[in-house]
Amino acid sequence: MNARVQEIESDTGDVESLRHGAKREDGLRLVDDREWTEAFLAGERRILEMIAKGESLVPALDAMCRLVEEMSSGSLATILLLDEEGKRLRHAAAPSLPASYTEAMGDIPVGPSVGSCGTAAFRREPVFAADIATDPLWTDYRDLPLAHGLRASWSTPIFSSEGCVLGTFAILSREPRSPAPLHHHIIEQITHLAAIAIERKRAEEALRRSESRFERILKIAEDAIISVDSSQRILLFNQGAEKVFGYAAAEVIGQRLDLLLPSRFALAHRAHVEDFAKAPDVSRSMAQRSEVFGRRKDGREFPAEASISKLALGAEVVFTVILRDITERKEAAAALRASAQLARGQAEALTRTLDALAKESAPDRLVEHVLRTVITQLDAHSSGVWLRDQASGLVNFEVAFENGKLLTKADAVLAKVSPVLAIEDVGPWPEIFRTGKPGVLADIRDGPPFPWREHVLSLGVITILIVPMLIAGRVEGVIGIRFTRKCSFRPEEVELAQTLAHQAMLAIQLAQLSRQSRQAAVVAERNRMARDIHDTLAQGLTGVIVQLEAVEEALSQRLPVKAGEHLTRAGELARESLQEARRSVRALRPQALEEKDLCGALRGLIRRMTEGTSVRANFMVRGEPRDLPLEWEENLLHIGQEVLTNVLRHAQATHFTAQIAFDAGELRLHMRDNGRGFDPAGRYDGFGLRGMKERVKGMRGRLSIYSPEGEGTSIAVVLPLANALPPAEP
Repeated sequence: MNARVQEIESDTGDVESLRHGAKREDGLRLVDDREWTEAFLAGERRILEMIAKGESLVPALDAMCRLVEEMSSGSLATILLLDEEGKRLRHAAAPSLPASYTEAMGDIPVGPSVGSCGTAAFRREPVFAADIATDPLWTDYRDLPLAHGLRASWSTPIFSSEGCVLGTFAILSREPRSPAPLHHHIIEQITHLAAIAIERKRAEEALRRSESRFERILKIAEDAIISVDSSQRILLFNQGAEKVFGYAAAEVIGQRLDLLLPSRFALAHRAHVEDFAKAPDVSRSMAQRSEVFGRRKDGREFPAEASISKLALGAEVVFTVILRDITERKEAAAALRASAQLARGQAEALTRTLDALAKESAPDRLVEHVLRTVITQLDAHSSGVWLRDQASGLVNFEVAFENGKLLTKADAVLAKVSPVLAIEDVGPWPEIFRTGKPGVLADIRDGPPFPWREHVLSLGVITILIVPMLIAGRVEGVIGIRFTRKCSFRPEEVELAQTLAHQAMLAIQLAQLSRQSRQAAVVAERNRMARDIHDTLAQGLTGVIVQLEAVEEALSQRLPVKAGEHLTRAGELARESLQEARRSVRALRPQALEEKDLCGALRGLIRRMTEGTSVRANFMVRGEPRDLPLEWEENLLHIGQEVLTNVLRHAQATHFTAQIAFDAGELRLHMRDNGRGFDPAGRYDGFGLRGMKERVKGMRGRLSIYSPEGEGTSIAVVLPLANALPPAEP
């Protein structure tokens, strides 16, 4: 797939204002809107399935236009195809444009100032007319669209895999406007889908034309007709044979038939003819047809269909071979199979991405899933993603997928490898970033050195296919797809790799947007806390001070009753401020979790709280830590803090142990001390035990407490990892 995606920004470059301000921009839902993304990917998948099933071209193009109009309200989409001469464009799909407009517009010439579509096909680049009424490209053509209420027209060429213009895709609007960033994303996706559909249709037509042409040739006997005697010496060599093999008849008459066969087939063919001559039940009619290979005068081999018959002329038997060169048919069939394979691969990749998008709550998991799909679809060993930094122009390592795991620059296995490179550091990169076309390191064992070479060689990598990752037509990164065998790549394999690279870029952009959203939420929450402290705590404490000053004044005046009243009010204000402090603290994510993961935060908490005390503490991690919902991390850290606080204040313990275990199906946090114990069923002031129970209940887990008197306390929290997913909608 080709899911291409770009960062969505407002005119001022403020991503956050778009996210929180309006749900739509120019009729488009934002790219990090999961519902919009799922709907668009599902539409692409339906269209790819239509193409893979061989449905007609026009319905597929019509479905693309309708998908655009559905996902971008106020847009009218159309696809025009270039004629065989490359001079005129004709409407192939325009489901929502008035018929009177498309009929009156007729064939659109290709030229330097022919509206948006004619100019885009001529220039071989997008042409965006924000206002037809004033755009100079529409000077000679604006009356018709204006009469139909059309004010803006954005046209983009559709290119074949060989870079030829196939047609144009245009979005029209009834209001003057320029395309938003997400419009560029839609345009890239649809032009790519349209190219696949058009090329597949042309491959089918080429195959049909090839078959029809061969049938006509057979009827008029222009196939290669070759007759040989019992010694397999050529007796007859017609004009069709001259064309196929490149020999003149005079050059081959009297020569053995082996001259026209690849040497590896000569003995087997000779034996086949001899056996055929001895068979009494074989008539003069054509024998069973079989695929063979011929050899032209210049030594090139070609596939052929051949039939053989025999005719007895007295004591002599003459064998006649009718042979047809099927090179063109094979190529057309291969192109059709490749197109179908590409469509199926893209549909399968889209299906998997949609499933992951629906199931994965963590965006980084989506990145891992897409990179795993890249490896699976291309039968590769591993991959690495690099993104260009706009400010410095350098290329930064983002992630790698190696040995079934997603790795970042923080992983130990990559710690010694340079995470930042110049574009010139890797041979093919400058050309890839300049042209936007894939490149190949065919054999890194013998090629020039480059950073990371030793690392990938240690993995057994031989060939690396480097595919650009684009945003709004600009190369913003590359994905290196690694193979442990020496590979060459067919065009359809490269195109599938480009589609998967677009999906990877989509996943990375979604992950980045998610991180930006999380950071923005943290800043907003801290600002809210500052306001809370100012509006409640600071003011409340000020009130306490005022009341205490009033107490001093009343005592100096020997007014004990009045002093008592002020003291009572000061106590009330202090209690209210304490409640506000507790409320605010509950709403703020702990700073420790902003800086470390859960295990690191727990380890740091235990070290800080027990340092300088008589309690010896141990903290252990068992299993491979995994990402958890933010709420879980906060709750587990608060539970650990509450338990350790009680140990230090009340338990009279000398030893404290905490262990967090990540098993296949559940997470367990176990804490134990050797103190005096307590009665879990008793009544206690404060929020501690009740707060722990509420936190565990909120995570749909289990809390168990074992605390016999004088034997210490053991507290265990068990959380099924399946509960980390959001509950299903009723």
